[in-house]
Parts: sequence; structure tokens; C-alpha cells
Amino acid sequence: MTHYELDLARARAHRTAATAIRNAQDKNTEVNQAKATRAIEAAVLIDPNWGGEHGELEEHNARASHFASHSQSATLARYRKGYENTTASSGHKSKNNGDGIAKALAGQTPEATMMAAEELLGLRFGELTAKYEKLNPGQKRMNSGNRIRNGFEKGTFTIEQVEATVNKHAQNVA
Repeated sequence: MTHYELDLARARAHRTAATAIRNAQDKNTEVNQAKATRAIEAAVLIDPNWGGEHGELEEHNARASHFASHSQSATLARYRKGYENTTASSGHKSKNNGDGIAKALAGQTPEATMMAAEELLGLRFGELTAKYEKLNPGQKRMNSGNRIRNGFEKGTFTIEQVEATVNKHAQNVA
């Protein structure tokens, strides 16, 4: 590579990194932070002395480290450590957080969970089935389970009522 080609590559890498940093500052998303980090790494490989213009590199590094500890994937990783293994109604492996609601709903079919949610929340029979008809079975089960969890957290019913209702509907569906 000639000096001229190297200078062109440096300039291109610097421009790409500076643009990526600006995009990451304007739209602070995990994807933009990752793009900026990759562009910076490429610029530093070509020119180890590059530090960005006007201190952008230091600002990006500070923002990226904050973002990495507060990103959705980092949050999920922290919670995933406490998950328990279980089996879904389909027979596939699944995980849950191990609380009373999760244990009561573990292994239940989407239909049984929707019927239990309707009864516990005082909804008309078939209301959730109609509302969730375009969702896949996992989404139906998840949304119905979230509605049950929300009602429990609001104090609308007890864990014993959830367990009894879920078991009753599990027998009806089977």
C-alpha cells in the first residue's frame, strides 16, 4: 500500500468513525453504539494515534460503557441467572423466574391459561381467545400469564385462587 492509499484509508476510517459516533450520540441505541465501536476499532487499527476530533472518542467510550451495563441484554443476563428450568406444555424446555405465579402456570397450555385469566379477571368466556387469535401459542400463553401476574400484583386475587383456577381449567382442556 502506498503512502497515498494509506492516507486515503486513514481519512475514510476517520470519517466513518466520526459519523458513527455522531449517529450514536443522536440515537443512543445498542445497535448504533456497536456500529460506532466497530468503526472506532477500524480507525484505530489503521491509525493507532487517532483519538477522534474534539474528544469524541472519550465521550463515546464513556457512553458505550454506561450503555453496556444498562442495555436490555445486560438486564436480561442479570435476571436469567435466577431462572429455573421447566417444561412447557409443548414438551419443550422452558425457564421461569420461580415465583408462585410462574410455578402455578408452569406447563399449562395457552388455552388453559387464557381461560384461567378470563375467570380470574372477570372477563367474558372466549374474550382472550378472540383477542389473541392472531398470536402464536407462546405469545398467547405469555400475554395471558402476564395478565394473571398483573392481577395478582394488584391484589385482585391470591396465589391460592390462581392455582385452583389454573388447575381447574387445565383439567377442562385436557
